[in-house]
Amino acid sequence: EKSGCQGSGIGGPRIIAHVVHLIGQCLREGEQVQVGALKVALVLAEQADPECLASASAAVLREIEDVFWPGGTVATPGAATALAFRTYGSFARQLGEHPSGEGRALALRASPRMLALLSANESAAQDIL
Repeated sequence: EKSGCQGSGIGGPRIIAHVVHLIGQCLREGEQVQVGALKVALVLAEQADPECLASASAAVLREIEDVFWPGGTVATPGAATALAFRTYGSFARQLGEHPSGEGRALALRASPRMLALLSANESAAQDIL
């Protein structure tokens, strides 16, 4: 039985790895491209096939951390930063609600980093939550 995305949507098993790769590449570009990539990532968080959610989330969360807050603090605040916090929070929330143990374990591993980001960047709370 296939999931709701029928394997052919943005979060389907056949394309999700390519979408995650594209997001990762675009996050390393200029701010307008970053914003576009983060918007795609938000859609991916909602549309990911349940079997692909944990691995896709791990990759997207790692990319966002590497680009927007290496070492736990915001590298260069900009227009894409608030959206990065929101996207990060969306993936973490989806993982927390995911019935698999793998998804919840990843959400638990991401939680301390998210809390550290919130404490180091007080204005991020409304974006990430």
